[in-house]
Amino acid sequence: MFGHLVCALISFIIGTLLLPIIKQQFNPPPSVVQTITPHMTAPAAKFPTESPIALVLQNHRFNPSNFTVPAGKRFRIQLTSHDPSVDEFESYDMKFEKIVTPNTTITVYAGPMHPGTYSFFDDYHPEDAKGTVTVETGDQDNVR
Repeated sequence: MFGHLVCALISFIIGTLLLPIIKQQFNPPPSVVQTITPHMTAPAAKFPTESPIALVLQNHRFNPSNFTVPAGKRFRIQLTSHDPSVDEFESYDMKFEKIVTPNTTITVYAGPMHPGTYSFFDDYHPEDAKGTVTVETGDQDNVR
């Protein structure tokens, strides 16, 4: 009997106390982000000012599945998931991984990168959801 009480108490603590705290740490409410953001300072050169590359994840496929960026510049990828399941947007080459829940949008930063082709994928569906980023030098106006 004592064991059942301990299990019930642990379930209660996890479900009502710890789970909301964990969710808040990984996805803070806008009011927290707005409160913190004005006080944060960072060199402007580290964050891209151009519009983000917009990706959509639907039916475990990225659209577009490949895009081009200029060499030597930091860039932003904004991913919107229309998958019914949780996905993990990841790239070993560009050194990011981020969980994306259904019907949400996340942003990741990458670069600056040397010319070449770099891969990204959904770690939960790697055979279906994969893509590449081509990093090129040259005419910066034609890159995207």
